[in-house]
Amino acid sequence: EQAVCLITGERDQIALKHPKIKGVESDSPPAGGGYKLVSFNQDSFESYGKTQGANAPTSEAAAFRYGAALNHMLTRDGPNRVRRPIGDATVVFWADASDAKAAEAADGFFAQCLDSDILDEDEAHKISEQMEAVAKGRPLAELRPGIEPDTRFHVLGLSPNAARLSVRFWLSDTLDAFAQRLARHHADLRIEPPPHGWGAAPSVGRLLVNTTALQREYKNIPPQLAGEVMRAVLSGTVYPQSLLSAALIRLRAGDNAASGWHAAVIRAVLVRQDRQPPRI
Repeated sequence: EQAVCLITGERDQIALKHPKIKGVESDSPPAGGGYKLVSFNQDSFESYGKTQGANAPTSEAAAFRYGAALNHMLTRDGPNRVRRPIGDATVVFWADASDAKAAEAADGFFAQCLDSDILDEDEAHKISEQMEAVAKGRPLAELRPGIEPDTRFHVLGLSPNAARLSVRFWLSDTLDAFAQRLARHHADLRIEPPPHGWGAAPSVGRLLVNTTALQREYKNIPPQLAGEVMRAVLSGTVYPQSLLSAALIRLRAGDNAASGWHAAVIRAVLVRQDRQPPRI
């Protein structure tokens, strides 16, 4: 069957079954070890007399290419994924650049900033200086010569949902825009003295496990909250009000307030909320 592909916009042979995506973290992976991003396995999901993949027409070539790309980026310990899931979301990212070296430089910088559980003092100081320079408007191409100006960047969060994948968040912008938002996120969290074990700037996962998770275990981070916080960090919008509530609940439940982690989160939520223009 042929139809206009939703990805390419060209008429082509339609994939009735989409490829399985492997590498997404899950407590109970499906049989076969992979999830589908697009799947119609019951009559109630179909419409207009279409069957299977014809309900979301994607050419066989496009389906193969997105499947191959995602499976490559989701490789365990690969350079294009965040090492630890954020809530229930496995996060991958990639740059659009003119050559492989420029893309690697952009990917490496973003990975370092997003997954920045750096406790070494010298390295932490270096990262902090770069974030401060970005916050003041300096382009990344000046700070990191290997990065091309106006590099386009993409971030995708995937969560398991039965035998399918759920897109927790999908953001696309210039790398400079993402870097500025990350710098603002770190600035909003800043308190003096910094919380115990803070390092350069904690990753979103480490921030949430220390302020919202029962017994400070990653598996107890509220999955929906994690996705909302990551989206707020990368888009520069207000943090979810549920982040403030979760931090206060953990303090009432007996978390150590003197650690400073909860105070940093509470400050960040209130500061960013106050920065927003008033509603009319």
